[in-house]
Amino acid sequence: MRGASYPAVTDGDVLASEIPLPPLDEQHRIVARIEELFARIEEARRLCAVANQDLERLGGAVLARAFRGEL
Repeated sequence: MRGASYPAVTDGDVLASEIPLPPLDEQHRIVARIEELFARIEEARRLCAVANQDLERLGGAVLARAFRGEL
């Protein structure tokens, strides 16, 4: 046996198999939900990047004040 070959399953077996799909309106609902979730993920990534920038800026300000003896 090499590669993806498996002697008990032929190409014909795979090609003859039926894959059940939900109705088209359900597929559209699923896609809409996935797109909504991806939009939320992108917003979370954007907010994380903003928070990291703020953290770097504030961390630098705290260090500067500490070196000046203001803390």
